[in-house]
Amino acid sequence: MSPSRSEVSGQGVDQWLATLGLRFDPFRRLNADYDDRIHEYLVGHETFEAIRGNDVSFVFAPAGGGKSAFRVRLARACRVGEQGRRIFPIVYLLPGTVILAKKEHLLQVHLRAIFRAAAFELLLRLAYRPHEFTALDGSTQQTIRVLLEQGLPSPLPHILAQMETPDDLSRLAQSYDPTARWPNAPNAKMLREFRQNILGIPLPPELPAPSDDLNRWLILWLDLLLGPMGFEAVYLLLDGVDAYPETLRDGRYTIAVLSPLLKQAAKWAKRLMFLKAFLPLELEPELRKSFPELLSRASVGIVKWTPELLVALLRSRVEAATETAPASLDMLCHPGLRGADELVIRAVKPLPREVLAFVERMLFEHVRRFRAEGKLTREDLEAAHRWYTRNGTVTGNT
Repeated sequence: MSPSRSEVSGQGVDQWLATLGLRFDPFRRLNADYDDRIHEYLVGHETFEAIRGNDVSFVFAPAGGGKSAFRVRLARACRVGEQGRRIFPIVYLLPGTVILAKKEHLLQVHLRAIFRAAAFELLLRLAYRPHEFTALDGSTQQTIRVLLEQGLPSPLPHILAQMETPDDLSRLAQSYDPTARWPNAPNAKMLREFRQNILGIPLPPELPAPSDDLNRWLILWLDLLLGPMGFEAVYLLLDGVDAYPETLRDGRYTIAVLSPLLKQAAKWAKRLMFLKAFLPLELEPELRKSFPELLSRASVGIVKWTPELLVALLRSRVEAATETAPASLDMLCHPGLRGADELVIRAVKPLPREVLAFVERMLFEHVRRFRAEGKLTREDLEAAHRWYTRNGTVTGNT
């Protein structure tokens, strides 16, 4: 009896790949938003270098073109302090509350969601690096506790209670951002001491309501991060704009939803908070028409994938899964199938998601016929090509 599709696409493929020396299936996750290993195989791209400076930046890419991967990479660069820089990232995935908000309340709804993301980012950073909290003076520690109490979606003691072990901390981090990774997790003793330290900080007798004067709260955040905490800048990483039917249908509607942020971007940049927006390619003409001055002064990258970059993408994933360098798809192939990287690239639209889906289908076809035996053959490639031709592009359907 042939294995079912669910068995083939999951456990069966994993068992087979393990026989070939792979630690995991590096092609399964098509969406960078949910790939908690993406930091292991991000590919260098000139667009990334263009947007990592202290300025307002826009990255435009077609669906499946990797814009979220650029956001993930920039967030990671900030978190690990690449190039010795101290940048505080706020991962702002556009929430449904913004889509539902009335026009006159849009900025307030954006700001509340931004403060929530900032509070999660700060709490997690300090939990992973508790020495940064204990090194601060009492007044700054109190400001941090106030901002966390006001920004987090649940009471701080409740969230801290979920952080007893390093695994707990990792799960909490991924609930905020599935790709969140900080190096060198603290042990349970350090986490317990952090919880005790932060809860030991007294709160002011009266806490102002978080809905009162949101601009004041923004100033408090920036004064804290750029002052005693020593960050050189704050990056507001806007993504997930095309996650809703409303924003997919109408570019003008999407611009209207983003307009409060775009109108504030230049003002925020003067205070060293820089908007970094990762947007659908289709939005670029409308955005240039609606905000010509902002776009003319911003760093703008349009993601284009060459065959060479897509081959590098495949090889970097095989390297990560096999812990071998250099590596290529040929390592998974029978001698009768050589140059597999290039053959795959020629078979699909030049987009990362298309390439990954095609290779995953090759794995599925192989295991469907041979279970956990042998290596990829030309027949697997041809079967994947028939599937791809029959179904067309996978972008937008995954």
